[in-house]
Amino acid sequence: MAFPASVLLPGLLCSFFLAFVSGYSTDIHTQGADQPQGGGQKLWCVANPSVPESELTKNLNFACGEGGANCKQLEPGGACYEPKSLISHASYAMNLYYQAQGRNYWNCYFHNTGLVVFTDPSYGKCTYPAQ
Repeated sequence: MAFPASVLLPGLLCSFFLAFVSGYSTDIHTQGADQPQGGGQKLWCVANPSVPESELTKNLNFACGEGGANCKQLEPGGACYEPKSLISHASYAMNLYYQAQGRNYWNCYFHNTGLVVFTDPSYGKCTYPAQ
């Protein structure tokens, strides 16, 4: 599925800004466009906290359904069930999808509702996977 430049440009600019302020450098001569981001640094995908609940629901349903993420930890009794909040569950599911699909910025796009972060969002017994 191709996205128009007007849709991808804000995400790209945000990614470059985040990379710049975190001290992460990208060598465009050695890192291909199809290579995972991070250059060995761990990265996670989380939901933007300003996103409407309807979009978070779509992201959660996609990642745990069609996207193929194993969302068992979000079920009652799972390590990430609490807090039982939509933003928490959507973030965990979006990260599972992002990691499984190759950790490219477009794997965290989710119609401009995902954010790639450099800080581990894990909490308590809930561990967000990162490669």
